[in-house]
Amino acid sequence: MKKILISGATGLVGKKLSQKLYERGYNVEILVRSKKENTNFKSYLWDYKNNFLEEGALEHTYIFIHLAGASISNRWTDSYKKEIYASRIDSAQFIFDQMKAKIIHPEAVISSSAVGFYGQITSDHIFSENDIPGEDFLGNVCRDWEMKAIQFQNLGSRVVQVRTATVLSEKGGALEVLRKPVDYNIGAVLGNGKQYFPWIHMVHGCFFQTG
Repeated sequence: MKKILISGATGLVGKKLSQKLYERGYNVEILVRSKKENTNFKSYLWDYKNNFLEEGALEHTYIFIHLAGASISNRWTDSYKKEIYASRIDSAQFIFDQMKAKIIHPEAVISSSAVGFYGQITSDHIFSENDIPGEDFLGNVCRDWEMKAIQFQNLGSRVVQVRTATVLSEKGGALEVLRKPVDYNIGAVLGNGKQYFPWIHMVHGCFFQTG
């Protein structure tokens, strides 16, 4: 069975994706920060901040899927913004450096990105891959995130970057944060109701993007 290695596999999207790939016959292995994390897949410890990767994690990797990244649903303090950035960009650089050093050449690398690439703006413009990144925080994060992913081409890998939207689910994601004002009876209509809001929802175990 071909091995697919996934970072961020214990997150909402990562859990579903790992299970779906397993059901299709792939050998799914994952990178985790702690072996205490609940998972049914073979896992390897990694810590990009301290330059640590458990032995054997990269061996025989056919496809690497990079989903790691701190949630953007938390309060954006200056320190947490640094965590949002580093957990995506620095972690991607770490894996690239490790693969290069160990002469690992995946057939493909799939890197998560986000619609935040286009910036935090309200617009009726339908964005495409030809649009330039926004000049705000998320735009900069996504731009650098994708630049780190592109360098995997130097390993001979086909690189795919997926700009996903906000994840909404009853089992996690941003919905829990968005609904809090309503739960406390202080919810209100924001704007004129015509703002675009791309989002992902889960139906029968699969994710669909709307926007």
